[in-house]
Amino acid sequence: MNKKLLLIKSSILLLALGASSSFAQLRYDVPLNEGSHKLWSNQSSRISCVLSHAIIGYGRGDFYITSGRKKKISFELYPNSAVRTDSVMRFLAAPPEWQPSGANEEELGKIKLFTGFNPFVGDTVAFKMLQNLRQGKEILMPYVDDERSNNSTIVPTLSPMGFRQAYEEFYNCEQKLLNMSYPDVQITVIKFEPHQDTIYGSDMEQIKSQITYIQSDEAITSIKIAVFAFGETNNFANKDLAKRRATNLKKIYTDAGIKPEMIKVETYYKENLSLTKNQSLEASTIDARKAVITLDRDSNKIKYDLEINMPDVGRLE
Repeated sequence: MNKKLLLIKSSILLLALGASSSFAQLRYDVPLNEGSHKLWSNQSSRISCVLSHAIIGYGRGDFYITSGRKKKISFELYPNSAVRTDSVMRFLAAPPEWQPSGANEEELGKIKLFTGFNPFVGDTVAFKMLQNLRQGKEILMPYVDDERSNNSTIVPTLSPMGFRQAYEEFYNCEQKLLNMSYPDVQITVIKFEPHQDTIYGSDMEQIKSQITYIQSDEAITSIKIAVFAFGETNNFANKDLAKRRATNLKKIYTDAGIKPEMIKVETYYKENLSLTKNQSLEASTIDARKAVITLDRDSNKIKYDLEINMPDVGRLE
């Protein structure tokens, strides 16, 4: 194998190609040397676990699992050159070439490829890929891209070499993920005791959950606290109540280690409450005992598709 790890082979992947004639293949394989065990890597936090495999000469592949009530695994390929031909990619498990075996390749799933989009599969196929890598099999992902390689099938490959140790770290990270995601805590609404600046005891758990998430997500840039006060006999009393509620609430966040400059506070009372509510002052009385805490993030640090309940892409019917 050469240093670029780029092998052109003429072997036939019947299952991958669904044909009986020979096709040229542009294989991105792993060399049999010490460096091959270092192609797997992890990025771990309490809100996401990423298991990456460098596919030298091609790009990389990432397994993702994120925090939340439902923890699902996904896999995404990141080619150095974007996909430029609409095609189909198949996901195959096969014994590696250095372990001769009569076993056939197993098709795990398939997806349609569209120009400009990264190949992506959901929980079912991603889980099967991890299972087969743990069993010592390699994952082949053949597809056609005429713009990148005319008359050749491109076959990026994930190697089982060095996988077990990296997977163990990935698994340990998954066990420590928070049971909440950003959409769960982006907006938190809590209540105050009537005419007081103390928070209902049960609502403190919501605040603690939001703080825990903030401390785990480096993308959080600001915390907006909107405090409402209405129901006292005069505006001065309402202003004072709103101020005390805001001060007490902000202190909970700063005492937890949140930087004060990240927190922006707005207070609303009888004079301006109707300007912030699409309802009458009478109907706003109960709502005015509430505070709304909203989080903002740096858009450059967010992988939005992981927060969407994606369909189980790639599963064989």
